[in-house]
Amino acid sequence: MKLRVIVLFLFPLFFSCTSSPGKGVEINLEDVALRQSERYLSQQDPVRALAAIHGYRQKGLESEHLESLWEEGIALLETRFSRLLEEKDYQGALALSHSFAALDLPSTSRPWGFEEYCKARAEEELEKGNTIPALIFINEIIDGNTLSPPEFQSWGDIAYQANWTRLLDRIIKNLENLKQSFPEEWRELGNKKDSPVDLLRGTVTVWVNRGIRLQGGLGMPDRVIGSGFFIDRRGYLLTNYHVIDSEVNPTYEGFSRLFIRLSGDPYTRIPARVVGYDKIMDLALLKTEIEAPYAFPLSSEDTFKPGDRIYAIGSPLGLESTITSGIISAVNRRFLQLGDTIQVDVPINRGNSGGPLFNETGTLVGIVFAGIEQFEGLNFAIPAQWFVSLIPQLYEEGPVIHSWLGFAVSETQKGLEIIYRMPGELLGSSGLRMGDTISALNGNPVKTLRDTQKLLMKYPPGTLMRINFTRGGEELNTYVVVEERPENPILEALKKDSRENIITPLFGMALEPAGSPFWKKAYSVSKVFKGSIAEETGISESDPLTILNWMVDEEEMYAAIQIFIKKRKAGFMETAIQLAAYLEIDNFI
Repeated sequence: MKLRVIVLFLFPLFFSCTSSPGKGVEINLEDVALRQSERYLSQQDPVRALAAIHGYRQKGLESEHLESLWEEGIALLETRFSRLLEEKDYQGALALSHSFAALDLPSTSRPWGFEEYCKARAEEELEKGNTIPALIFINEIIDGNTLSPPEFQSWGDIAYQANWTRLLDRIIKNLENLKQSFPEEWRELGNKKDSPVDLLRGTVTVWVNRGIRLQGGLGMPDRVIGSGFFIDRRGYLLTNYHVIDSEVNPTYEGFSRLFIRLSGDPYTRIPARVVGYDKIMDLALLKTEIEAPYAFPLSSEDTFKPGDRIYAIGSPLGLESTITSGIISAVNRRFLQLGDTIQVDVPINRGNSGGPLFNETGTLVGIVFAGIEQFEGLNFAIPAQWFVSLIPQLYEEGPVIHSWLGFAVSETQKGLEIIYRMPGELLGSSGLRMGDTISALNGNPVKTLRDTQKLLMKYPPGTLMRINFTRGGEELNTYVVVEERPENPILEALKKDSRENIITPLFGMALEPAGSPFWKKAYSVSKVFKGSIAEETGISESDPLTILNWMVDEEEMYAAIQIFIKKRKAGFMETAIQLAAYLEIDNFI
């Protein structure tokens, strides 16, 4: 009886506290804006200060103090840009250079942008002895008006020594257009085709010894077998991240030792170490202390198409130096968080992961990374155009840093519709809402996830980005700071937001409360996005549903939701269904 009295006493008190949240509390928007902007400026962060000030301006806030802070932010932006160039922090300078462009403000120091960044980084890498990263930076700008004839000659010599035939061909074309001469052996190299025997010499078997595991009360060897291929004569080679995961994963606490075996010498174990890795793109750069017998030349050209003949080299089930052939079955498959993949019918088995995929001319097309064992001939590779530009970051050691804006989007005919945004201070001040349609980033039109993710790779974290978007037919713009992308956006969202909100990016349907009592999780479907799990399940707008249970399995990387739903398309017959989604979703930018 006593307990019942307490409950009845607290019940009206609870509702009296929540029925009018914030009642009697007045927030002075100008004070908030000034404090936030001053805090960023005191932290020497003009980019975030300017983004915040612009956000408050959009809300109609104007004041002399805020205007003076804007001018202070511009001045600090200029000062920091000059300092970063002096300190040779070229990535930081690139972020601020893009920020100037976003604000339509010229830098008073000197013209400096992506082309100058690539040249500076190329020279810097060359001074370190890192020829391959240097060539990758030059490859980005080789067809522009950035290099002089002597520079073309110099980089042509380097490309020739590295056997980079595709880059050398482009250098030759530029010199011919400039009516400049070049050594005849350059053209001869371009006509030369590396044989499969040459390519075999550049491929290795990757072994990770993880000691002994117990299975059924018996100890069994625990080892991971993959493939890899040299890209640098100094012993640098590429493979998949999932092959060497235990070497760098902080959650792994067991024994782990990494080594490789050369093609043609299956008995000698050569120690190796992980230099850099990218879990999102499933890449890893390894280093051995030997001179590579052959290094694959890199190219980021996207010239392949369905039906093209291709070959793979790897160590399926540990059988070293195995060459298999097939065709490209499809392109632009969405399989990873970022980018797309190539679908191939080349025979792939355990041990092929990390091996090279190349065409009939010996040009590297991609890296084999997955095969679906239950379905013969259904295999996938990461295209070279997606990973070549990341290799300089892999040389810097540690994890690769990707950029993002913090949105999940859905492709529409008008652009990318925002269906979810990560909770955060800066996105809150941007004014962007769910339902807004993004049409351009820093003046670059965007319509597809693929093109947008490719574009964002050129903008380092800390860049101020102008976003053009439409809302209710009105064209607007705002500023957002490019941030460092989390390893898994959905897992990050689960830490910061309610699970009901995360239903939208996971399953592709937006919900709104149905006005039920607070202990029942009843909703109505307000929107279903095309191509989503919800649409494929037959869910449509206005369908009422009740959430019964949620489950998130981080080890197996999936989420599931159980619901009771009355489908309009099924005559509002109530059914219980379960929806499941992989946590590595690809709709975040």
